[in-house]
Amino acid sequence: MVWTHSQRILITWLGITLGTAITGGRWVGASEPPTPPSPRSWRDQPAKMVVVTPPGPFHAVEPSVAIDPTHPERIVVASLRLATARHGDGPYSVAGLSESSDGGLTWDDQTVPNPDRRNQGDDVVLIGPDGVAWHGFIGFEGIRQTRPRRARNGVFLQRGHLQGDLPTRVWFEPIPVIDHINTVEPFEDKPGFALGPPRREGGPPTIHVAWSRFDVYGSDRPEHRTRLVYSVSHDGGRTFTPPLTITDPDGFGDARDSDQTVMGATLAVAEDGAVFVAWARDGAIWFDRREPGVRNFGNDQRAAEAPGGWDLPLKGLAVHNGLPTLKLDASSGPHRGRLYLAWLDDHRGNGRPDARLCWSDDRGATWTAPRVIHPTPEGTDPASIPSRVFVSLAVDPTDGAVIVAHLERQGDGPGDLVAVLAYSDDGGNSFRRRVLSEVPPFQPAPGLFLGDYLGLDARDGRVVFVFPRPDPDHNGNLRLNAVLIPAPPTPDPQS
Repeated sequence: MVWTHSQRILITWLGITLGTAITGGRWVGASEPPTPPSPRSWRDQPAKMVVVTPPGPFHAVEPSVAIDPTHPERIVVASLRLATARHGDGPYSVAGLSESSDGGLTWDDQTVPNPDRRNQGDDVVLIGPDGVAWHGFIGFEGIRQTRPRRARNGVFLQRGHLQGDLPTRVWFEPIPVIDHINTVEPFEDKPGFALGPPRREGGPPTIHVAWSRFDVYGSDRPEHRTRLVYSVSHDGGRTFTPPLTITDPDGFGDARDSDQTVMGATLAVAEDGAVFVAWARDGAIWFDRREPGVRNFGNDQRAAEAPGGWDLPLKGLAVHNGLPTLKLDASSGPHRGRLYLAWLDDHRGNGRPDARLCWSDDRGATWTAPRVIHPTPEGTDPASIPSRVFVSLAVDPTDGAVIVAHLERQGDGPGDLVAVLAYSDDGGNSFRRRVLSEVPPFQPAPGLFLGDYLGLDARDGRVVFVFPRPDPDHNGNLRLNAVLIPAPPTPDPQS
Protein backbone atom coordinates (compact mmCIF):
# COMPACT_ATOMS: atom_id res chain seq x y z
CA MET A 1 0.00 0.00 0.00
CA VAL A 2 1.32 3.46 -0.93
CA TRP A 3 -0.05 6.56 0.75
CA THR A 4 -0.73 9.71 -1.21
CA HIS A 5 0.77 13.06 -0.35
CA SER A 6 -2.48 14.32 1.15
CA GLN A 7 -2.87 11.22 3.28
CA ARG A 8 0.63 11.60 4.59
CA ILE A 9 -0.08 15.18 5.59
CA LEU A 10 -3.17 14.06 7.51
CA ILE A 11 -1.11 11.61 9.55
CA THR A 12 1.55 14.27 10.23
CA TRP A 13 5.22 13.85 9.35
CA LEU A 14 6.58 14.62 12.77
CA GLY A 15 3.98 12.65 14.71
CA ILE A 16 2.98 9.02 14.53
CA THR A 17 4.21 8.53 10.97
CA LEU A 18 7.81 9.45 11.64
CA GLY A 19 7.79 7.78 14.99
CA THR A 20 10.17 9.74 17.18
CA ALA A 21 13.10 7.58 18.19
CA ILE A 22 12.51 8.01 21.88
CA THR A 23 11.80 6.09 25.02
CA GLY A 24 10.56 8.32 27.78
CA GLY A 25 11.55 11.31 25.63
CA ARG A 26 15.15 10.18 25.05
CA TRP A 27 17.04 8.19 22.45
CA VAL A 28 17.60 4.69 23.80
CA GLY A 29 21.06 4.55 25.32
CA ALA A 30 21.62 8.32 25.36
CA SER A 31 21.36 8.80 29.11
CA GLU A 32 20.45 5.44 30.56
CA PRO A 33 21.90 2.01 29.76
CA PRO A 34 19.96 -0.54 27.69
CA THR A 35 18.05 -3.27 29.45
CA PRO A 36 20.64 -5.53 31.10
CA PRO A 37 20.99 -9.00 29.63
CA SER A 38 19.17 -11.87 31.24
CA PRO A 39 21.10 -15.05 32.06
CA ARG A 40 20.76 -17.60 29.30
CA SER A 41 22.51 -20.20 27.20
CA TRP A 42 21.41 -19.47 23.67
CA ARG A 43 24.16 -20.84 21.46
CA ASP A 44 22.59 -24.28 21.37
CA GLN A 45 18.99 -23.20 20.96
CA PRO A 46 17.20 -25.31 18.30
CA ALA A 47 16.96 -23.67 14.89
CA LYS A 48 14.25 -23.78 12.28
CA MET A 49 14.55 -23.13 8.54
CA VAL A 50 11.65 -21.45 6.73
CA VAL A 51 11.07 -20.12 3.23
CA VAL A 52 10.60 -16.33 3.19
CA THR A 53 9.79 -15.35 -0.39
CA PRO A 54 7.00 -16.81 -2.54
CA PRO A 55 7.65 -18.76 -5.72
CA GLY A 56 7.67 -16.71 -8.89
CA PRO A 57 9.49 -15.97 -12.15
CA PHE A 58 12.38 -14.34 -10.33
CA HIS A 59 15.44 -15.01 -8.20
CA ALA A 60 15.33 -13.46 -4.71
CA VAL A 61 18.82 -12.42 -3.59
CA GLU A 62 20.69 -9.82 -1.51
CA PRO A 63 18.56 -9.99 1.65
CA SER A 64 18.71 -7.48 4.48
CA VAL A 65 16.88 -8.32 7.71
CA ALA A 66 15.84 -6.38 10.80
CA ILE A 67 14.15 -7.45 14.07
CA ASP A 68 11.74 -4.90 15.54
CA PRO A 69 13.06 -3.92 19.00
CA THR A 70 9.56 -2.96 20.14
CA HIS A 71 7.98 -6.26 19.01
CA PRO A 72 10.73 -8.88 18.50
CA GLU A 73 8.27 -11.27 16.84
CA ARG A 74 8.05 -8.75 13.98
CA ILE A 75 10.77 -9.20 11.36
CA VAL A 76 11.26 -7.43 8.04
CA VAL A 77 13.36 -8.61 5.10
CA ALA A 78 14.18 -6.50 2.04
CA SER A 79 15.63 -8.14 -1.06
CA LEU A 80 16.37 -7.87 -4.76
CA ARG A 81 14.03 -9.72 -7.13
CA LEU A 82 15.89 -10.58 -10.32
CA ALA A 83 13.64 -11.53 -13.25
CA THR A 84 14.37 -14.89 -14.88
CA ALA A 85 13.10 -13.43 -18.17
CA ARG A 86 12.79 -9.76 -19.09
CA HIS A 87 9.49 -8.58 -20.51
CA GLY A 88 9.65 -5.78 -23.07
CA ASP A 89 11.49 -2.74 -21.77
CA GLY A 90 10.54 -3.40 -18.14
CA PRO A 91 13.11 -3.56 -15.34
CA TYR A 92 15.04 -6.75 -14.80
CA SER A 93 15.29 -6.22 -11.05
CA VAL A 94 12.88 -4.83 -8.47
CA ALA A 95 12.92 -4.50 -4.69
CA GLY A 96 10.74 -6.69 -2.49
CA LEU A 97 9.67 -6.56 1.15
CA SER A 98 8.74 -9.55 3.28
CA GLU A 99 7.24 -9.13 6.76
CA SER A 100 6.52 -11.56 9.57
CA SER A 101 4.60 -10.94 12.78
CA ASP A 102 5.12 -14.40 14.31
CA GLY A 103 8.89 -14.58 14.66
CA GLY A 104 9.48 -15.59 11.04
CA LEU A 105 7.23 -18.64 10.85
CA THR A 106 4.97 -17.07 8.20
CA TRP A 107 5.55 -14.17 5.81
CA ASP A 108 3.62 -11.57 3.84
CA ASP A 109 5.25 -10.28 0.69
CA GLN A 110 5.05 -7.25 -1.60
CA THR A 111 7.13 -5.52 -4.24
CA VAL A 112 8.16 -1.89 -3.95
CA PRO A 113 6.27 0.56 -6.21
CA ASN A 114 8.33 1.40 -9.26
CA PRO A 115 6.34 3.88 -11.37
CA ASP A 116 9.24 4.95 -13.59
CA ARG A 117 10.31 1.33 -14.17
CA ARG A 118 13.89 1.53 -12.97
CA ASN A 119 16.06 -1.38 -12.01
CA GLN A 120 16.24 -1.54 -8.24
CA GLY A 121 18.69 -3.20 -5.87
CA ASP A 122 21.22 -3.01 -3.01
CA ASP A 123 18.38 -3.18 -0.49
CA VAL A 124 18.88 -2.34 3.17
CA VAL A 125 16.24 -2.49 5.91
CA LEU A 126 16.46 -0.95 9.39
CA ILE A 127 14.03 -0.67 12.30
CA GLY A 128 14.55 2.06 14.88
CA PRO A 129 13.93 1.88 18.62
CA ASP A 130 10.46 3.31 17.96
CA GLY A 131 9.40 0.41 15.71
CA VAL A 132 9.50 2.49 12.50
CA ALA A 133 11.06 0.64 9.56
CA TRP A 134 13.24 2.16 6.84
CA HIS A 135 14.04 0.61 3.47
CA GLY A 136 16.91 1.96 1.37
CA PHE A 137 17.82 0.98 -2.18
CA ILE A 138 19.16 2.23 -5.50
CA GLY A 139 17.14 2.78 -8.69
CA PHE A 140 18.82 3.12 -12.08
CA GLU A 141 18.63 2.67 -15.82
CA GLY A 142 21.10 3.16 -18.66
CA ILE A 143 24.49 2.13 -17.25
CA ARG A 144 27.15 0.56 -19.53
CA GLN A 145 25.31 1.84 -22.60
CA THR A 146 26.91 4.24 -25.06
CA ARG A 147 23.61 5.86 -25.97
CA PRO A 148 20.94 4.76 -23.50
CA ARG A 149 17.34 5.42 -24.44
CA ARG A 150 16.68 6.44 -20.83
CA ALA A 151 19.24 7.32 -18.19
CA ARG A 152 18.63 7.93 -14.51
CA ASN A 153 19.98 6.76 -11.19
CA GLY A 154 19.73 7.54 -7.51
CA VAL A 155 19.58 6.38 -3.89
CA PHE A 156 16.16 6.18 -2.26
CA LEU A 157 14.65 5.71 1.19
CA GLN A 158 11.20 4.39 1.97
CA ARG A 159 9.53 4.62 5.37
CA GLY A 160 7.25 1.96 6.78
CA HIS A 161 5.01 1.96 9.80
CA LEU A 162 4.91 -1.19 11.89
CA GLN A 163 3.20 -0.13 15.09
CA GLY A 164 0.10 1.54 16.50
CA ASP A 165 -3.28 1.51 14.75
CA LEU A 166 -1.95 1.76 11.18
CA PRO A 167 -1.84 -1.37 9.01
CA THR A 168 1.35 -3.39 9.30
CA ARG A 169 1.93 -3.34 5.55
CA VAL A 170 1.93 0.44 5.08
CA TRP A 171 5.01 1.66 3.18
CA PHE A 172 5.20 5.26 2.06
CA GLU A 173 6.43 6.54 -1.26
CA PRO A 174 10.22 6.36 -1.67
CA ILE A 175 12.05 9.63 -1.13
CA PRO A 176 15.31 10.38 -2.99
CA VAL A 177 18.48 10.75 -0.98
CA ILE A 178 19.91 11.80 -4.34
CA ASP A 179 18.48 11.42 -7.85
CA HIS A 180 19.96 12.08 -11.30
CA ILE A 181 17.50 12.47 -14.14
CA ASN A 182 18.59 11.86 -17.75
CA THR A 183 22.11 10.82 -16.77
CA VAL A 184 24.06 8.01 -15.13
CA GLU A 185 27.19 10.11 -14.66
CA PRO A 186 27.95 10.08 -11.80
CA PHE A 187 26.51 6.72 -10.83
CA GLU A 188 25.54 6.13 -7.19
CA ASP A 189 26.04 2.55 -5.95
CA LYS A 190 25.95 0.21 -2.97
CA PRO A 191 24.61 2.45 -0.16
CA GLY A 192 24.95 1.67 3.51
CA PHE A 193 22.39 3.09 5.96
CA ALA A 194 22.37 3.61 9.73
CA LEU A 195 20.05 5.27 12.23
CA GLY A 196 21.38 7.64 14.88
CA PRO A 197 20.10 9.66 17.83
CA PRO A 198 17.90 12.69 17.09
CA ARG A 199 19.48 16.06 16.55
CA ARG A 200 17.22 17.53 19.18
CA GLU A 201 15.34 16.00 22.08
CA GLY A 202 12.00 14.61 20.97
CA GLY A 203 12.92 14.76 17.27
CA PRO A 204 13.04 11.96 14.71
CA PRO A 205 16.13 9.75 14.36
CA THR A 206 18.94 10.94 12.17
CA ILE A 207 19.36 8.79 9.05
CA HIS A 208 22.90 8.36 7.77
CA VAL A 209 23.80 7.14 4.27
CA ALA A 210 27.16 6.49 2.61
CA TRP A 211 27.75 5.04 -0.85
CA SER A 212 30.19 4.65 -3.74
CA ARG A 213 30.11 7.36 -6.41
CA PHE A 214 31.39 6.37 -9.86
CA ASP A 215 32.37 9.08 -12.33
CA VAL A 216 31.43 6.55 -15.03
CA TYR A 217 30.32 3.11 -13.91
CA GLY A 218 32.47 0.26 -15.23
CA SER A 219 34.95 2.53 -17.00
CA ASP A 220 38.62 1.53 -17.28
CA ARG A 221 39.77 5.04 -18.14
CA PRO A 222 42.21 6.35 -15.52
CA GLU A 223 40.49 9.73 -15.22
CA HIS A 224 37.26 8.03 -14.11
CA ARG A 225 37.32 7.46 -10.36
CA THR A 226 35.26 6.29 -7.37
CA ARG A 227 34.97 7.84 -3.95
CA LEU A 228 32.78 7.39 -0.89
CA VAL A 229 30.18 10.08 -0.21
CA TYR A 230 27.86 10.70 2.74
CA SER A 231 24.51 12.35 3.41
CA VAL A 232 22.32 12.67 6.50
CA SER A 233 18.68 13.50 7.21
CA HIS A 234 17.77 15.40 10.38
CA ASP A 235 14.01 15.55 9.69
CA GLY A 236 12.99 11.92 9.52
CA GLY A 237 13.85 11.34 5.87
CA ARG A 238 12.01 14.31 4.36
CA THR A 239 15.26 15.90 3.15
CA PHE A 240 18.93 14.97 2.98
CA THR A 241 22.06 17.08 3.04
CA PRO A 242 24.10 17.47 -0.17
CA PRO A 243 26.64 14.64 -0.49
CA LEU A 244 29.91 15.13 1.38
CA THR A 245 33.02 13.30 0.18
CA ILE A 246 34.47 10.96 2.82
CA THR A 247 37.40 9.51 0.91
CA ASP A 248 40.69 11.40 0.93
CA PRO A 249 41.79 12.42 -2.61
CA ASP A 250 44.70 9.97 -2.56
CA GLY A 251 42.24 7.21 -1.61
CA PHE A 252 39.98 7.49 -4.66
CA GLY A 253 39.62 4.22 -6.56
CA ASP A 254 39.19 3.28 -10.19
CA ALA A 255 35.73 2.91 -11.77
CA ARG A 256 35.95 -0.71 -12.92
CA ASP A 257 33.93 -2.16 -10.02
CA SER A 258 36.73 -4.42 -8.87
CA ASP A 259 39.48 -4.55 -6.22
CA GLN A 260 40.82 -1.05 -6.89
CA THR A 261 37.32 0.45 -6.66
CA VAL A 262 36.04 2.14 -3.49
CA MET A 263 33.20 -0.19 -2.48
CA GLY A 264 31.09 -1.55 0.37
CA ALA A 265 30.17 1.39 2.59
CA THR A 266 29.09 0.17 6.03
CA LEU A 267 28.14 2.52 8.88
CA ALA A 268 27.58 2.70 12.62
CA VAL A 269 26.48 5.66 14.76
CA ALA A 270 27.37 6.18 18.42
CA GLU A 271 24.93 7.44 21.04
CA ASP A 272 26.69 10.86 21.00
CA GLY A 273 26.15 11.14 17.23
CA ALA A 274 29.65 10.20 16.06
CA VAL A 275 29.51 8.52 12.64
CA PHE A 276 31.80 5.60 11.80
CA VAL A 277 32.20 4.24 8.26
CA ALA A 278 34.28 1.48 6.68
CA TRP A 279 34.82 0.26 3.12
CA ALA A 280 37.18 -1.83 0.98
CA ARG A 281 39.77 -0.89 -1.65
CA ASP A 282 43.20 -1.97 -2.82
CA GLY A 283 43.65 -5.05 -0.62
CA ALA A 284 42.61 -3.31 2.59
CA ILE A 285 39.67 -2.40 4.83
CA TRP A 286 39.49 1.36 5.33
CA PHE A 287 37.89 3.37 8.14
CA ASP A 288 36.97 6.97 8.86
CA ARG A 289 34.83 8.81 11.40
CA ARG A 290 33.07 12.12 11.93
CA GLU A 291 32.93 13.40 15.48
CA PRO A 292 29.83 15.19 16.84
CA GLY A 293 29.62 18.84 15.85
CA VAL A 294 32.25 18.45 13.11
CA ARG A 295 31.22 18.80 9.47
CA ASN A 296 33.93 16.76 7.75
CA PHE A 297 35.31 13.29 8.21
CA GLY A 298 38.93 12.77 9.25
CA ASN A 299 41.79 11.13 7.42
CA ASP A 300 41.25 7.70 5.91
CA GLN A 301 42.73 4.95 8.06
CA ARG A 302 43.89 1.54 6.87
CA ALA A 303 42.16 -0.54 9.55
CA ALA A 304 43.16 -3.99 8.28
CA GLU A 305 44.85 -5.75 5.40
CA ALA A 306 42.63 -7.84 3.12
CA PRO A 307 44.91 -9.95 0.92
CA GLY A 308 43.37 -10.76 -2.43
CA GLY A 309 41.15 -7.67 -2.35
CA TRP A 310 37.37 -7.54 -2.00
CA ASP A 311 36.59 -8.98 -5.45
CA LEU A 312 37.01 -12.71 -4.71
CA PRO A 313 35.87 -14.90 -7.63
CA LEU A 314 34.71 -18.42 -6.83
CA LYS A 315 34.14 -21.20 -9.32
CA GLY A 316 30.47 -21.71 -10.10
CA LEU A 317 29.32 -18.28 -8.85
CA ALA A 318 28.63 -15.33 -11.13
CA VAL A 319 30.20 -12.91 -8.64
CA HIS A 320 31.56 -13.11 -5.12
CA ASN A 321 33.06 -10.60 -2.71
CA GLY A 322 34.49 -10.19 0.77
CA LEU A 323 33.11 -6.72 1.51
CA PRO A 324 33.23 -5.69 5.18
CA THR A 325 30.52 -5.22 7.80
CA LEU A 326 30.95 -2.67 10.61
CA LYS A 327 28.99 -3.02 13.86
CA LEU A 328 28.97 -1.17 17.18
CA ASP A 329 28.36 -2.84 20.54
CA ALA A 330 25.51 -0.77 22.01
CA SER A 331 24.83 -3.20 24.87
CA SER A 332 25.44 -2.78 28.57
CA GLY A 333 27.93 -5.64 28.42
CA PRO A 334 31.66 -5.46 29.13
CA HIS A 335 32.57 -4.42 25.57
CA ARG A 336 30.05 -1.60 25.20
CA GLY A 337 31.26 0.89 22.60
CA ARG A 338 33.53 -1.58 20.80
CA LEU A 339 33.58 -1.38 17.00
CA TYR A 340 33.83 -4.66 15.08
CA LEU A 341 34.80 -5.29 11.46
CA ALA A 342 34.30 -8.62 9.68
CA TRP A 343 35.18 -9.47 6.07
CA LEU A 344 36.50 -12.21 3.77
CA ASP A 345 39.96 -12.28 2.22
CA ASP A 346 42.55 -14.66 0.78
CA HIS A 347 45.10 -14.37 3.60
CA ARG A 348 45.99 -18.06 3.14
CA GLY A 349 46.89 -17.41 -0.50
CA ASN A 350 45.11 -20.53 -1.75
CA GLY A 351 42.17 -18.89 -3.54
CA ARG A 352 39.77 -19.98 -0.80
CA PRO A 353 38.31 -16.96 1.03
CA ASP A 354 38.35 -17.00 4.81
CA ALA A 355 36.43 -14.96 7.40
CA ARG A 356 38.39 -12.57 9.63
CA LEU A 357 37.54 -10.01 12.30
CA CYS A 358 39.18 -7.10 14.14
CA TRP A 359 37.93 -4.51 16.63
CA SER A 360 38.61 -1.12 18.13
CA ASP A 361 38.00 0.10 21.68
CA ASP A 362 38.97 3.72 20.98
CA ARG A 363 36.41 4.75 18.35
CA GLY A 364 38.56 3.51 15.49
CA ALA A 365 41.83 5.23 16.39
CA THR A 366 43.54 1.84 16.59
CA TRP A 367 42.51 -1.67 15.55
CA THR A 368 43.54 -5.12 16.70
CA ALA A 369 45.36 -7.44 14.33
CA PRO A 370 42.88 -9.45 12.22
CA ARG A 371 41.77 -12.73 13.78
CA VAL A 372 40.68 -15.80 11.87
CA ILE A 373 37.15 -16.71 12.93
CA HIS A 374 37.56 -20.41 12.05
CA PRO A 375 41.22 -21.42 12.62
CA THR A 376 42.33 -24.37 10.51
CA PRO A 377 43.45 -27.26 12.73
CA GLU A 378 47.04 -28.38 12.28
CA GLY A 379 47.43 -31.29 9.93
CA THR A 380 44.35 -30.44 7.87
CA ASP A 381 44.56 -31.75 4.32
CA PRO A 382 45.02 -28.62 2.17
CA ALA A 383 42.54 -29.99 -0.37
CA SER A 384 39.79 -30.02 2.26
CA ILE A 385 40.25 -26.43 3.47
CA PRO A 386 36.86 -24.78 2.86
CA SER A 387 35.94 -21.58 1.05
CA ARG A 388 33.76 -19.14 3.00
CA VAL A 389 31.07 -17.60 0.81
CA PHE A 390 29.94 -14.07 1.72
CA VAL A 391 29.94 -12.99 5.36
CA SER A 392 27.60 -11.03 7.63
CA LEU A 393 28.11 -9.69 11.14
CA ALA A 394 25.69 -8.82 13.95
CA VAL A 395 26.17 -7.70 17.56
CA ASP A 396 23.31 -8.40 19.94
CA PRO A 397 22.44 -5.01 21.51
CA THR A 398 21.28 -6.71 24.69
CA ASP A 399 24.48 -8.42 25.81
CA GLY A 400 27.07 -7.68 23.12
CA ALA A 401 27.30 -11.23 21.77
CA VAL A 402 29.05 -11.27 18.38
CA ILE A 403 27.50 -13.41 15.63
CA VAL A 404 29.05 -14.10 12.23
CA ALA A 405 27.15 -15.89 9.45
CA HIS A 406 28.29 -17.17 6.06
CA LEU A 407 27.88 -19.96 3.56
CA GLU A 408 30.67 -22.48 3.06
CA ARG A 409 31.82 -25.22 0.73
CA GLN A 410 34.71 -27.65 0.71
CA GLY A 411 37.64 -26.94 -1.56
CA ASP A 412 37.74 -24.31 -4.29
CA GLY A 413 35.54 -25.88 -6.93
CA PRO A 414 31.78 -25.94 -7.40
CA GLY A 415 30.14 -27.95 -4.67
CA ASP A 416 27.43 -28.05 -2.05
CA LEU A 417 27.01 -25.02 0.17
CA VAL A 418 26.24 -25.26 3.88
CA ALA A 419 25.11 -22.50 6.24
CA VAL A 420 27.36 -21.64 9.19
CA LEU A 421 27.05 -19.44 12.26
CA ALA A 422 29.84 -18.50 14.65
CA TYR A 423 29.21 -17.08 18.14
CA SER A 424 31.48 -15.16 20.49
CA ASP A 425 30.61 -14.36 24.09
CA ASP A 426 34.00 -12.82 24.86
CA GLY A 427 34.16 -9.84 22.54
CA GLY A 428 35.50 -11.69 19.51
CA ASN A 429 38.46 -13.34 21.26
CA SER A 430 37.09 -16.79 20.47
CA PHE A 431 34.22 -18.19 18.43
CA ARG A 432 32.14 -21.31 18.61
CA ARG A 433 31.29 -22.72 15.20
CA ARG A 434 27.86 -24.10 14.41
CA VAL A 435 27.06 -25.73 11.06
CA LEU A 436 23.32 -25.36 10.66
CA SER A 437 22.17 -28.92 10.13
CA GLU A 438 18.63 -27.60 9.67
CA VAL A 439 19.73 -26.33 6.21
CA PRO A 440 20.21 -29.18 3.73
CA PRO A 441 23.35 -28.66 1.63
CA PHE A 442 22.57 -27.05 -1.70
CA GLN A 443 24.29 -26.26 -4.98
CA PRO A 444 23.11 -23.36 -7.17
CA ALA A 445 23.21 -23.70 -10.93
CA PRO A 446 26.66 -22.87 -12.37
CA GLY A 447 27.13 -19.15 -12.93
CA LEU A 448 23.98 -18.20 -11.04
CA PHE A 449 24.00 -14.78 -9.39
CA LEU A 450 23.64 -15.26 -5.61
CA GLY A 451 23.80 -11.53 -4.99
CA ASP A 452 26.46 -9.59 -3.09
CA TYR A 453 25.52 -10.19 0.54
CA LEU A 454 23.48 -12.17 3.08
CA GLY A 455 21.13 -10.97 5.83
CA LEU A 456 21.74 -11.29 9.59
CA ASP A 457 20.27 -9.70 12.72
CA ALA A 458 20.27 -10.58 16.42
CA ARG A 459 18.43 -9.25 19.46
CA ASP A 460 17.98 -10.60 22.98
CA GLY A 461 19.28 -14.02 21.96
CA ARG A 462 17.09 -14.26 18.86
CA VAL A 463 19.08 -14.76 15.62
CA VAL A 464 17.72 -14.49 12.06
CA PHE A 465 20.00 -15.50 9.16
CA VAL A 466 18.62 -15.05 5.62
CA PHE A 467 20.18 -16.34 2.40
CA PRO A 468 19.15 -17.40 -1.14
CA ARG A 469 18.67 -21.08 -1.88
CA PRO A 470 17.46 -22.84 -5.06
CA ASP A 471 13.93 -24.22 -5.00
CA PRO A 472 13.94 -27.58 -6.81
CA ASP A 473 10.15 -27.46 -7.12
CA HIS A 474 10.25 -24.18 -9.07
CA ASN A 475 12.93 -24.61 -11.75
CA GLY A 476 15.72 -24.04 -9.28
CA ASN A 477 14.77 -20.38 -8.89
CA LEU A 478 16.39 -18.78 -5.87
CA ARG A 479 14.08 -18.12 -2.93
CA LEU A 480 15.09 -16.58 0.34
CA ASN A 481 15.35 -18.97 3.26
CA ALA A 482 15.73 -17.96 6.89
CA VAL A 483 17.27 -19.81 9.79
CA LEU A 484 15.43 -18.79 12.97
CA ILE A 485 17.01 -19.25 16.37
CA PRO A 486 14.48 -18.10 18.96
CA ALA A 487 15.33 -16.28 22.14
CA PRO A 488 15.66 -18.82 24.95
CA PRO A 489 13.17 -18.70 27.80
CA THR A 490 14.16 -16.46 30.69
CA PRO A 491 15.23 -18.63 33.62
CA ASP A 492 12.95 -18.62 36.62
CA PRO A 493 14.91 -16.76 39.35
CA GLN A 494 13.32 -18.96 42.02
CA SER A 495 14.12 -22.25 40.31
